[in-house]
Amino acid sequence: MNKGCVGIEIGTRQVKMVQWEDSGQYREETELLPDHYVCNGRVTAIEALGEFLKDMARKYSMTKPWCCLVLPDSVTYTRRLKMPAMTVRHLKLNLPYEFHDYIQNKREPYVFDYAVINLEYRHGQKPVSMDLMAAAAPRRVIEEYEKMLRIGGWKVKAAAPVTFAYSNLIREYEKGKGILAPKDYCFVDLGYHTTKIFFFHGNGLEAGRELEAGCEQLTWEDGPCRQLYETVGMAVRRTLEFYYFRFPDRKLKEIYFCGGGSRIEAFRETVAEYTGLDSRFAGELVLKTGFEKNDREIRILSPGAAGIAISDFQSGSKMLERLKERVGSWFI
Repeated sequence: MNKGCVGIEIGTRQVKMVQWEDSGQYREETELLPDHYVCNGRVTAIEALGEFLKDMARKYSMTKPWCCLVLPDSVTYTRRLKMPAMTVRHLKLNLPYEFHDYIQNKREPYVFDYAVINLEYRHGQKPVSMDLMAAAAPRRVIEEYEKMLRIGGWKVKAAAPVTFAYSNLIREYEKGKGILAPKDYCFVDLGYHTTKIFFFHGNGLEAGRELEAGCEQLTWEDGPCRQLYETVGMAVRRTLEFYYFRFPDRKLKEIYFCGGGSRIEAFRETVAEYTGLDSRFAGELVLKTGFEKNDREIRILSPGAAGIAISDFQSGSKMLERLKERVGSWFI
């Protein structure tokens, strides 16, 4: 596990930073973003945001020289793949074809990467198949983020989609708790513009959904707020029913909330009521209890930043590092 890294997640309205201290403790800080720095999940002011990150790091003494970045869903494609076992060289050649039907702009260069979830072996000998989480992102976007973080004063260790960060967090949690049989996890992230729902079996992503409903729709009136909570609750329940239809042997017990909206007790209670699952904060999956701020609300905001800060990915998912090494130069 990496202990010299700052995890960064940039949302529409907030930046979250998590620093993994040498003592084994996490420290998380958040700052509201100025208007027009991020639009529809895309950074629109690279240099200005780089300076903002530098000031934020100085303000909160985020002094580690390396950083890991959560890439927004709006600029990445992610897939769960099962492929025949092959060498890394052959995987580099084959991975772009797995995204051929998803990427519309065939001429734009893309960077591809992966994380190994599991290897299946025949008679305990050679692996016969690979279970992967794979990702693709435009090279242009990766280079812009790298420039932004360089302005902020960091060397970039890794960049990966938020689902990879959640996978990291779950893997470390299960390893630390001695969990041998993979558990099932449901995350609900109520953000400013959207709500994201993710289902994991162990540290492997099984299903995901994004709703066009977020905190920006909240008002001071109880009626519209309740309507939003019920909309999300119904969507989570339907997604849960689909999950059980696909995987009838799975059994969820808890639902883990994160994002700024997770601080709203009525929201958590409504979604838990619709799903019949126990309400938990995603921060509970962070094994180390020693966030420097002993404030539970601070701990729940960004499991993505906490997961990316671990940055101990298995066989891949270091898009920026691979970009520098020209390993990611295999384009569509």
